[in-house]
Amino acid sequence: DCIAERLLYSCHDISDGGLLTALVEMSVGTEYGLAVESLPDMERRDRLLFGEHAGWVLLAVAPGQVEVLRELLARHQITGLAIGRTMPDKTQSTLLTRPWNLARAEQTYQQALPNLLS
Repeated sequence: DCIAERLLYSCHDISDGGLLTALVEMSVGTEYGLAVESLPDMERRDRLLFGEHAGWVLLAVAPGQVEVLRELLARHQITGLAIGRTMPDKTQSTLLTRPWNLARAEQTYQQALPNLLS
């Protein structure tokens, strides 16, 4: 339904590397940054940021479509939580009000396998 109604720009599962890695992966190859403004409540923040979460996905929603998406999720009895928004460029990225060097995180991500294999 989300695709049919053209609500999404992108979607990413939260698997290997957890939420933080999924956020970085969503920004790879784009000029956009991220402002992560809230996170789901979990007892252990490390588990939230770096653990796998079966059935969790990140959705980048078209501007002005957040409420339409919320209604669609509710209709299908799916819980959703808005955690942030995209920013015009990576230099404006924040993680819970702290500056986040997303360009550096992306560079580290892209160099991980070549560094491991060299």
